[in-house]
Amino acid sequence: MSIPHQDHSASSTVPEPGISASGTEPTNASGASAASVAPGAAVPVARLLQTSALPPGIDPADLPVAEVLAEPAASVSEPEQITSPPVVTEMEKTTENVTVTTIQPAEAPAVEPSVSAADATAVAAPQEQATVAAPSVSAVICPACGTQLDAQSQFCYECGYAVGSSELQDVPLATPVWPETVSLPQGTLVANRYEIVAEISRRPPTVRYRAIDRANKNRGVVLVQQRVRADNGDQASIQVGRFRLPAEIGITWPALGWEIALLEQVNHPCWPRVLDVVQEGHEVFGVEEAAEGPDLWQVFDDPALTMPQRFELLAQWAEGMKSLVQAGAIPEYFKPELLRTNGAGQLMLTDLSLLVPLPYPAQPQLVSTPYTPPELVLSPGDVDGRSPLYSFGAVLYALYLGHELTETDFERPWVAKPLVFRFPDAPPAYARLIMKTFVRDKEHRFPTEEASHTDPTGWDELARALRATGRQLSVVRLDVAGWSNIGKLRSNNEDAFAFWHSANGFEECLGETVLAILCDGMGGYEAGEVAAAMAIELIRQRFLQSDYGKALLGSSDQFSWDVEVCRKFFFELLREVNQEMYQFSRSPKGKRGMGCTCELLMIHGNQAVVAHIGDSRTYHYCDGHLRQLTRDQTLVNRLVELGQLTPEEAEHHPRKNELQQALGAQPFVEPQTLSVLLKPGDWLLLCSDGLTNHVDHATLTEMLQRADSAEMCARRLVNLANAYGGSDNTTVIAVRCQ
Repeated sequence: MSIPHQDHSASSTVPEPGISASGTEPTNASGASAASVAPGAAVPVARLLQTSALPPGIDPADLPVAEVLAEPAASVSEPEQITSPPVVTEMEKTTENVTVTTIQPAEAPAVEPSVSAADATAVAAPQEQATVAAPSVSAVICPACGTQLDAQSQFCYECGYAVGSSELQDVPLATPVWPETVSLPQGTLVANRYEIVAEISRRPPTVRYRAIDRANKNRGVVLVQQRVRADNGDQASIQVGRFRLPAEIGITWPALGWEIALLEQVNHPCWPRVLDVVQEGHEVFGVEEAAEGPDLWQVFDDPALTMPQRFELLAQWAEGMKSLVQAGAIPEYFKPELLRTNGAGQLMLTDLSLLVPLPYPAQPQLVSTPYTPPELVLSPGDVDGRSPLYSFGAVLYALYLGHELTETDFERPWVAKPLVFRFPDAPPAYARLIMKTFVRDKEHRFPTEEASHTDPTGWDELARALRATGRQLSVVRLDVAGWSNIGKLRSNNEDAFAFWHSANGFEECLGETVLAILCDGMGGYEAGEVAAAMAIELIRQRFLQSDYGKALLGSSDQFSWDVEVCRKFFFELLREVNQEMYQFSRSPKGKRGMGCTCELLMIHGNQAVVAHIGDSRTYHYCDGHLRQLTRDQTLVNRLVELGQLTPEEAEHHPRKNELQQALGAQPFVEPQTLSVLLKPGDWLLLCSDGLTNHVDHATLTEMLQRADSAEMCARRLVNLANAYGGSDNTTVIAVRCQ
């Protein structure tokens, strides 16, 4: 599929037949009524206000594409014979809400009626902007890829499609009716205020620039330029929204007046506001807000933004698209680099020359891009407010791939390679978004049948689906495994662990919760294992009795998750468990000196909270780096922190395993608590010192990088600790985030 750059040159729209100033049918030079068209004759594609506008020697009656609307009051062959004052010529075009009157200024002041933004596509063609239209030209469009071909083409040179005679589409071409707008160079100062930085795009009769507002702290703006033939004092004006425009500009697409009327009506933060309209000589400029924030590629690469925040931006853009459709326009296409965040923090289209009116005017110059909806090229009559859903889906597809779409991403024109076959593990919610947007057949796009009753455009349902997808992608899917082994030198295992993993899905809300506990007992034979088992049971009971147990039991709809509150809860929980264990150790059933370390972990959504006592450890692996989250509460580690020992000396110190804190060994403890944000690809590792006494930091990192599952990771680490000595019990809980 060929993907050339978009050609923004556009053919003129065909105005409806008008009436002369006197209200009678206009006549041509031969006296025949111009409105009398023989049956079967072609509809004119251009109109003249005066026969004097014709080149010498051309009879209007010989022009099948021209129609004379008004004759001058007097016709003379030589200019010097004119002695009468300028003639008043008036043309009125009235629709439901639009009335435009143009009067030569020599006779009377201009009439300034109001123009409603709702009629932005109405025709307003003043006398000065009429020109002779070129004869219509027949062109053919490839029904497979939309490429414009020569009239005699039998196959498409772009896609190789064999074009049958029954598939040829005749396309009338005509020259624009506006004067040519010449681009201004970089550095040009408009209205002694707006400095042009660079040209963005052009779509005759307008040229679009990126500029800065010198009078407002060099704030970025967009200038839209259109040329007029008459000076400001020599022409009538019309009211478009809050602004007064020269009537010659007109409000017919793609004129500047049409764009201003559209933006005045759409009134949504995803679309720019018109800030000003200025004129310098024959050039009229619309001044619009500019989006200067990061583009959509950068938004999705920003690690500071969560998935719900990213998809909220997309949902707001979908709502902005609905507002545009309701105002009577759509973009021909859009792609990630054309969407930037604006001052309101919402996505905004940076090139409004892509906007076209609804109903959509067929454009023979349109060349398809990977983001262009197929009906805009193949069947313009089928274009409606759902058409840009295809562009939205193409953007989502490109974001998932991480690169611009090319022809290699398509099986054939407008049929992309299915995402789920290229990436079978793609999140189902994300894959559904693409399947309901990025499809050639418009009937397979949003909305679903039920949702179509409230919003037939599909944009409301898309916005809801985007927000639900953002929530689902923010919940990391968890793979959990745990292993414990006695080692090679001990006769009993004083370590203990337990974890509970629950998942639930209600409507479009998914949730996973993990509670994991790891304890390393101390106090000698039959005391350490009693302390470890007792700590796990007490923590489990108190946790399930709290509000936090609701998430673990599947009642997450009643659960309010606050990380800081959870840290305080864990702090108090371990202090209470310590008190009960300490009192038990002093009872006849207990044993003095019994106690244990404790690693307590809760994961809910993409947040993890850790509580820690002793010298067992919790690690976090993220982006290729392994970090120890907890601090060893030992005498030797404290000496290292005070600078009295080096880490190397601490490894071989005789009091290396002497704890400063342990559950049940003393009346009061001060647990360490912390929280961490998780994302797919992260690991959390809980382990006793039986592992870290034998496996160093670098080896731990390598093992996590090479493991394909939590089960594989836990088994390999326990085996590795035994292979390197196995001098103590070894326990590992591995949590892999997917």
